[in-house]
Amino acid sequence: MKNDDATSDNQIKCIWIDNQHFSHEKMVGLLKVFGDLLPDPMSERVDLDAYANKWLKNADILLAYDKDNIVGIRVLYANDLKTRYAHGLLLSILPSHQGLGIARKMYTETFTLAKQRGMTHIFHYVHYENQRMIKLNESLGYKVVGFQSPKIEMCLELT
Repeated sequence: MKNDDATSDNQIKCIWIDNQHFSHEKMVGLLKVFGDLLPDPMSERVDLDAYANKWLKNADILLAYDKDNIVGIRVLYANDLKTRYAHGLLLSILPSHQGLGIARKMYTETFTLAKQRGMTHIFHYVHYENQRMIKLNESLGYKVVGFQSPKIEMCLELT
């Protein structure tokens, strides 16, 4: 369902951040806001400070902007040159902007980066309660490859 107050997809800009110039405090704040939108809120199960450090050091972080407001985040490891598997760590969109195609747009950006890095697959976990995300993943070609209750492991072969 689209939110009439939200901006259309063509006005959403996705930008990979420069991790070296992105503040740790801002990253912790984003993890609190976006990570806590998940069915299993991040702040209740991980140390956000430690995750912010690790992700700023090792991950690629894509932000979706509606004007000057961050409305979505995608975190990706695309650096395993041995297995060539990328790992999607987080994809979260503000409720006011869900249903506008932002997640699909962020996935497309993710696929491009992973291919540029020589990755052959992307896998991630989706909470089984998040049927909208499971359906989106399947529409993009992801396959269910495992279960780690309460999550489903999904994998996409990049072509």
